[in-house]
Amino acid sequence: MAYERKPGEPLTVEFVPAATVEPLVSVKESDSLALARTQMELHDFSQLPVLRGPKAVGVVSWESIGRTLVRNPDATLKDCLDESWQTVRLTDELLPIIPRVNEHGYVVVLDERDHVRGIVTGADLGELLAGVAGPFLEFETIENVLREIVTKLKIANLLSVDTIKAVLPKSDKPADRIAQDFTFGELRQIICSEKVWPALQSSYDREAILVHLDDAVRTRNLLMHFRTLTEMDNDAISRLPSLRKVMVEVRDGLENN
Repeated sequence: MAYERKPGEPLTVEFVPAATVEPLVSVKESDSLALARTQMELHDFSQLPVLRGPKAVGVVSWESIGRTLVRNPDATLKDCLDESWQTVRLTDELLPIIPRVNEHGYVVVLDERDHVRGIVTGADLGELLAGVAGPFLEFETIENVLREIVTKLKIANLLSVDTIKAVLPKSDKPADRIAQDFTFGELRQIICSEKVWPALQSSYDREAILVHLDDAVRTRNLLMHFRTLTEMDNDAISRLPSLRKVMVEVRDGLENN
């Protein structure tokens, strides 16, 4: 099920993909230490939940295994359980649990029935941050390029106040405001309008650029509200570097005309 969050609602642990893994890789408390180590190696895991039915009785980690085997080479899986394992719930706010993840290395995620749903590690949080921050840097660059295009059009007298009013008829803001005061969506509307695009003298197709900018606006809004992205949204994000490159060429082409 996709993670849904309305604006203003707390961001919860469920937003982290690793918090809800299906199928969950685990071992039973009656299993051997050899099986746990094998599962961890095959799946490249540093921790593994140890279950009694659907509920956790503990966690085994490479650290807890190594520490225990030094003391007792014949230790069992039960002997190797991590004594400091932490639990959180899917509905817990995400930001307050980050220090716990940093301190302990991981937390076990439980649902409302106390069933284990996943394990969130520091690496998972870093990957999540990179997945959000990277696209935002691309959005910012593209938006700045759009502002530069609008500014250059105005300086060259290729974009009038009347044209902006015609392109943005529902806007209650002054049409003569500087480019920095337009939103991403407004910049897209201005540049890709039938009234303005010819002034760019670009060899790129206006409607295709419009579709890609629309996708960028949509996915940025989803990221801003921490919504789960669909395959189509992720595809739009993967195309951001190419979109940035094209818009830079449009801007540079305007400078050379």
